[in-house]
Amino acid sequence: MELFVVKVPSRYAAELWTPAPERELFFVEYDDKPECRRGDAVALELDGRIVGQATVAYLVAPGAQFQTWRLFWTPASFIPYS
Repeated sequence: MELFVVKVPSRYAAELWTPAPERELFFVEYDDKPECRRGDAVALELDGRIVGQATVAYLVAPGAQFQTWRLFWTPASFIPYS
């Protein structure tokens, strides 16, 4: 099974490795609808290499709040690759 690749901006690198409270979510923005859905495992890419995977918590479509698609995942679902 091929995972959808989530490109994490470099500015979030430190946050990706720092434990966060369960209530906090990470997200990335996309102009087009991501090819994944809630509950799917996604590969996280940072600076051109896959650094781990996470589970999609939910997707938010563009609308009144956001101009782009947003893909959210919980820090607790993050599995780092060594």
